Amino acid sequence: MRFFDVIVVYNSFHGKARVSLFSWLYTSVSKGNHLWEFIRDLLKDPKCNPCYLRWEEKETGVFRFVQSETVAQMWGRKKNNPGMTYEKLSRAMR
Repeated sequence: MRFFDVIVVYNSFHGKARVSLFSWLYTSVSKGNHLWEFIRDLLKDPKCNPCYLRWEEKETGVFRFVQSETVAQMWGRKKNNPGMTYEKLSRAMR
């Protein structure tokens, strides 16, 4: 099992939400059902990074949502929840 702490940084940077990940373990891409696995997989996917989210400081695990609503809709499709919004997704990360 892989563990890390998720800390949401609420002071937005240029209007974009930032999330900080600590103790990030680089492992093979997982098809898991956890939000952290979904975000990790998007960050590893060159089709999604930097289009939907991108690294701010990869060394410290800080990334930024570029298209937050699109990422939320993608997560909603994965979880069979068509009403998913970024507000709900960010609440799940707290």
